[in-house]
Amino acid sequence: QEFFPHVELSHYPDNLRVTDVSAMMAYIRSMASTAEFQEDVFRFIERELKETMKQNGDIFIEKAAVLFKASK
Repeated sequence: QEFFPHVELSHYPDNLRVTDVSAMMAYIRSMASTAEFQEDVFRFIERELKETMKQNGDIFIEKAAVLFKASK
């Protein structure tokens, strides 16, 4: 608070329900952090996603964003 004596924090909870495993796999494959994954890892992930879809009807992803507003 040395520079900004008034700081507000706003939370924006959100979620995403994925119903298309192939779209989810395309997204996962496009991520830089998965660039070195072997094909068997992708097959494992896809099997797990399909099983989740079978059990739940979708893949629920909880996400959140925050906004800091600082003023003098």
